[in-house]
Amino acid sequence: MNYIPGSGSADFLSFTLVTKSIDALKTKPALIGWLGLMLGSLIPAPLMSQQIGDAEKGKQYALEFCTGCHAVDPAQPLSPLPKAPRFEDVANTPGMTAITLTAWFQTSHPTMPNIVMTDAQMRNVTQYILSLKSD
Repeated sequence: MNYIPGSGSADFLSFTLVTKSIDALKTKPALIGWLGLMLGSLIPAPLMSQQIGDAEKGKQYALEFCTGCHAVDPAQPLSPLPKAPRFEDVANTPGMTAITLTAWFQTSHPTMPNIVMTDAQMRNVTQYILSLKSD
C-alpha cells in the first residue's frame, strides 16, 4: 500500500511520526557525544586530572614503611612477602581508583599490620600507587 503525504491517512501519520522518532533517537547519542567532547575541551586539563597527593612523598613513605612486605618500586619483580602484592600490580588491578585505595587503607586486614597514616600520607601513598598504572 502506498501512502501519499497529505492524504489525511491516520496510518501514514502514525508511521511517519514513529519513523521520525526512531531517526531522532539514533542521532541523539551522537549529538550528546559531540556536545560532551566540545564541553570537555573547554575544561582545563589540570582540573580533569587533579592529583590527590604528592607521588614522590608517597614513594618515600612506602619505601620506609612498606618495603618489608611489598615490592614498592616497579623494578622489583617480587614482593619480599609472597602474599603481599607488588604496588604496580595493585595499581593495575581493574577498577583501582583513589577511592578504592582510600577505602582499602582505612579497613583492617588480617594479613597486614594496622596502618596508621595521616590523611596527607594516605593521599601521597595513594597518588604514588596510582602513578604506577600502565597506560
